[in-house]
Amino acid sequence: MPTKRLLALRGSYNIQNLFSKGRVIKTPHFLIRYKEKKDDSVRAGVIVTKKIAKKAVQRNKIKRQVRECLRSVADFFIGGVDVIVIPNSIDMEFQDMKNEIILALKTSRLIIIKE
Repeated sequence: MPTKRLLALRGSYNIQNLFSKGRVIKTPHFLIRYKEKKDDSVRAGVIVTKKIAKKAVQRNKIKRQVRECLRSVADFFIGGVDVIVIPNSIDMEFQDMKNEIILALKTSRLIIIKE
């Protein structure tokens, strides 16, 4: 049973604070912004622009898939963190998307997964 729960990152103040003071991870298909916090909660947001997917159905599907990727590793985050994931393209399989996000979070030392 998971011990940490993935919460929604809401509020323009929180998002603007993350964009102005957060760090950036760039991957071939994603831009990930994050900021570590003092409490132990993990808050996440996903931004999919109309430039990437014209139809709302496509944008919502990408958001659901990215949220599921983050939800699957929520227990492995070290401490509290706010994360925003911005996809650059939509032509990916779910497993490839998940692997790329996990690899980016591992290399930035936000999560630790022992294999």
